[in-house]
Amino acid sequence: MEEKSRLEQFKEFVELDPSDTFSRYALGMEYMSLFNFEEAIRHFQEVIRLDPKYDVAYFQAALASQKLDLVDQAKAFLQKGIQVAEMKGDLHARDEMLAALQNLEEE
Repeated sequence: MEEKSRLEQFKEFVELDPSDTFSRYALGMEYMSLFNFEEAIRHFQEVIRLDPKYDVAYFQAALASQKLDLVDQAKAFLQKGIQVAEMKGDLHARDEMLAALQNLEEE
């Protein structure tokens, strides 16, 4: 019997429960590792739609956007993610996104 790829496994988890933000985030991360940034962004946006406080989804969506040279989109994800992280008190995520935003603005 053939073993399923990680991508197939994550897709299956999302199909079983489309509202499971953890599985959808993991699927987005798997697409990142496969350099399919458009698909990754699509899943991170869905995570954000389902749970607007999922701050790391904004960061990953920004990174994927940056890989596609969508700088304005990346900045928008980071700015929103910074607000969300501050609201949650997630200072580590906030600081990471602030540094990423600063790097984008210096380019």
